[in-house]
Amino acid sequence: MATKEAKARIKPNKLLEESGWRFFDDAKGKANIVLEPQLFAAFVLAYQVEAT
Repeated sequence: MATKEAKARIKPNKLLEESGWRFFDDAKGKANIVLEPQLFAAFVLAYQVEAT
């Protein structure tokens, strides 16, 4: 179930990134939002699922 939820988060995450939100430090700059610990874990999982 966690994988399904992580995949469902990918599209909204991409839309937020396209509008300038940064969840993590990257080449474009430092993260500009702070995630709660539970959400941080879900975002990391989503990025791992997307990379596979």
